Amino acid sequence: MLATAEGSAALAGGTWIMRRNGDERAPSLYVSLQQIPALREIDLGSSARIGACVTHSSLASALAGVTELAGLRDAAGRSANPAVRNMATIGGGVAATTFPASDLVPALLALDARLETAEGETVPLEAFLAGRARSGGLITAVVVPARPARSAHVRLLLRAAGDYPVAIVSVVDAGDGRLRVAVGSVASVAFRWAALEARLDAGESPETAAAAARELLPTVAPRDDVDAPGWYRAEVLPALVERAVARLHAEQHT
Repeated sequence: MLATAEGSAALAGGTWIMRRNGDERAPSLYVSLQQIPALREIDLGSSARIGACVTHSSLASALAGVTELAGLRDAAGRSANPAVRNMATIGGGVAATTFPASDLVPALLALDARLETAEGETVPLEAFLAGRARSGGLITAVVVPARPARSAHVRLLLRAAGDYPVAIVSVVDAGDGRLRVAVGSVASVAFRWAALEARLDAGESPETAAAAARELLPTVAPRDDVDAPGWYRAEVLPALVERAVARLHAEQHT
């Protein structure tokens, strides 16, 4: 039906529709995905496969005992507020490319996640976000191709829980001696901080990681918004990198 109905759109959790700006044109028809069981499945094998209609809260619960994916668990379990977490889906969070403050997107970027579509394609999340690989098809699942050694996720709120974070940092030790670092809410699109990754190894201390991040702030293009100016989003990044790396090391000993 989605393929044949002009102006139609998929409907999963519906939270993005609720926050639609008044100047955005709404689709003429929504097609619910809630009755497709395969889209709500979670497979936590050696490569994790998460159906697109899995909610944030369901994902956080499923990952409760998976220490390697602690960063993704925290991203899912601390985003927005309980009401939103109970409705918002992983597919919707990824597909909402005009929403830069998603917690799940940087967590999945750091995990080198891929998207599966109804057309049978597998698309790297990084390429999807960059607009290099968008077919317009329906996302059916998000796949983490390999379990990392460790992962951590930190976010900064200006006021209280429920706010959108002004900056997010996700760090992953993939087990190859290097660290992956993804940043959310700072720029208009979440990104892998390649310049910082090139400077960090898996044994980096939190303090030296923060110092490297401060040196590399000129490589970041922060966005201005009503929530926070761009300079502030960039300025807090070194502290968040330090916290993320410290949490990563703490996960090693839990």
